[in-house]
Amino acid sequence: MDDLIRRKNRSYTIAFKLEVIGYAENTSNRHASRFYNVDRKRVQEWRKKKTEFEIIKNKGQARVLKGRGRKAMYPTLEEELLDYIRKKREEKNAVTTSMIKKKAKELSKTFNIEDAQFSHGWIVRFKNRHNLVERTRTQIAQKFPEDIPLVVRNFLKKTREKTINIEKKFIISFDETPMWFDMPRNSTLEFQGDLMISTYIPRVIRARPNGFFKNKGIIFVDRHNSHIRDDVIKALNIEGLDVLEIP
Repeated sequence: MDDLIRRKNRSYTIAFKLEVIGYAENTSNRHASRFYNVDRKRVQEWRKKKTEFEIIKNKGQARVLKGRGRKAMYPTLEEELLDYIRKKREEKNAVTTSMIKKKAKELSKTFNIEDAQFSHGWIVRFKNRHNLVERTRTQIAQKFPEDIPLVVRNFLKKTREKTINIEKKFIISFDETPMWFDMPRNSTLEFQGDLMISTYIPRVIRARPNGFFKNKGIIFVDRHNSHIRDDVIKALNIEGLDVLEIP
């Protein structure tokens, strides 16, 4: 009896009602009633009003979207903050929400803005105003050069020159694991529509099943920007590795 009274006195959101309706449509009113602890007659009534609930929900979302267009409270600060984000992304560095909040606080001191509150809600509105989205870092595919036959021939020639004195038993196939140089987050804030290029190089371990290591070796890398940088090649040379670029 107490449970029945509590159910009658409960108030339900539109989102909850639509969720129950969806569950009932995929199963039955009885199953939905038991799963959500809602009276079955109430589920039946909600299903009859589904269209009405959807209209109310869409109107509510429209009000939220309309609110996103309101003017910024600190326009000059936001412009400086956007420049900061653009510079970081041009340098291929990740930009996180915490970084934005920290920079905003620094800029508020620069512009003598007192009692500025950079809450989570402010961050969300800032991102919406400037089309900032959170993305997982990805790689961009490399284009094949127009003179690919010649490039391939030169690559095969260099490979032959480098490996001619190496016995086949010392030529080992291995897998790779991507390792970030600066170990950043897996995601970053980015301007919607922009492309990203990652800056990592595969780290490999040279070892044979019997535990034998070869001091001098060759590593084949593609033409990704992070692979053919001078400092990367120098570091590999120090480790006893010659570098050949795969076209």
